[in-house]
Amino acid sequence: HSCYFCAYRNDGLSLGNDMMVRDRIPREKMQEICADLIAMDVKAVTFSGGGEPLIYPYIAETITTLAKGDIHIGMLSNGSRLRGKAADAMAEHGTWLRVSIDGWDGASYARYRSVEETEFAKVIDNLHQFSKRQSRCTLGASVIIDKDNAAHLFELCSILKNAGVVHAKLSPCILKNDGAENNRYHVA
Repeated sequence: HSCYFCAYRNDGLSLGNDMMVRDRIPREKMQEICADLIAMDVKAVTFSGGGEPLIYPYIAETITTLAKGDIHIGMLSNGSRLRGKAADAMAEHGTWLRVSIDGWDGASYARYRSVEETEFAKVIDNLHQFSKRQSRCTLGASVIIDKDNAAHLFELCSILKNAGVVHAKLSPCILKNDGAENNRYHVA
């Protein structure tokens, strides 16, 4: 997904200026990191930012390894790949999973994320399937509010609730590093 408001992709925000989109932690290095986190008695790890955690080829293995080391797992995801071994690992070992979703139907979702209109239904189905599992992993959603979706929040939250989402985080869209400029956007 390529959301227009993503801090890692927006030229008006400084967060992602030095990020290489294709960077990936090699499996051996990730195993070393997991071992270090367990040895340091880290209590929790959150997978988020700079890309979709569920596309990491070793995410299921990483989640399982950390969980066996008594580390709680949280994840921010777009939900598009919430199926298969990765979903199994999150359902079994995850503490919480929050899916970013801003469109309220296929057309709006496609505009927000530069994806096909069918992607919205796929993500909603992934959420529904995940919520039906006998899991202690709390399923939530994160909605970035802008001028286009503000009038559709009730509709979107109803869809999310029906898909099994138990909480939603609603946040204003941040378009620039200048707070006053962001505030003017949301007042208008």
